[in-house]
Amino acid sequence: MDFVPAVKKCLLTDCFKISGRAPRSEYWWFYLFAFIASIVLALFNVIPVLGQIISLVAGIWIFIAQLTVLARRLHDTNRSALWILAPLGCSIAGLALLFVGIYFESSAFSVVSTILFLATFVVYIAIFVFTLLPGTQGDNKYGPDPLG
Repeated sequence: MDFVPAVKKCLLTDCFKISGRAPRSEYWWFYLFAFIASIVLALFNVIPVLGQIISLVAGIWIFIAQLTVLARRLHDTNRSALWILAPLGCSIAGLALLFVGIYFESSAFSVVSTILFLATFVVYIAIFVFTLLPGTQGDNKYGPDPLG
């Protein structure tokens, strides 16, 4: 899949579609587009009100498309899209334990909190590695092979 078809598929066809699979090319071409679009949208912020509204709406749309293409990419490697929630869970638990540790003046909570924040980082690395791996050949439990 090339740049333009990947962007069209992610922004128009499959923007809100979590089911199915996305090959590496679709995922990485769309992420290149999202990076370029973030720079362009940042320029819109200098225009009062209208530019900021355009930037906000487009930014939310692209963010949603990024999440859904990541879910489909994980599906292509035969992994659940719930991996996307793992860093969020680690961060929230770590933050909660940090506040508990501060409240009770206990360093044990702070240590566990630090471990959870490190786990967040490790999970992000794992997700990144998953996006680099080739998809499963043939059909898997998330659908047919997008390249086959």
